[in-house]
Amino acid sequence: MLELSTEGGDADTARRIALEISLFIRDSGRQAYFVGKSFVYSAGITIMGAFPISHRALTYDTTLLVHERRTKQTIQLDGPMQANIQIIREHLAVLETAQRIEEQGFKNLIEGSNIDLPTLYQRARGNYYMTAQEALELGIIGSIL
Repeated sequence: MLELSTEGGDADTARRIALEISLFIRDSGRQAYFVGKSFVYSAGITIMGAFPISHRALTYDTTLLVHERRTKQTIQLDGPMQANIQIIREHLAVLETAQRIEEQGFKNLIEGSNIDLPTLYQRARGNYYMTAQEALELGIIGSIL
């Protein structure tokens, strides 16, 4: 059982934790359960998505935060056009990879629920704060404690 309260954190670290949980569930033959307490934001959503919906629970006061991955960086172009184009392509590849990874995490979160991917994306673009009751009604969790 994993109990979690988190304000978020590094998305790639959360992916690694989620992978370990998924491997445990797949290879151990044992059950794993998630209990979110008070707040499960951002990267915590990725971790929660590793558990089957029926094994996800939230305390009644829990708020979830689902949002798109964020980045903040400055790209400096200073040199020949071909080199600058390559720099832009490399940065675009990073963004596209992050978007693909984000989509997979969102799919893991909602697989078997009552919300579809386009709706989740629409809500996530504006920082989607979801109550435990709403998560239950959408079928994202199995129960409220």
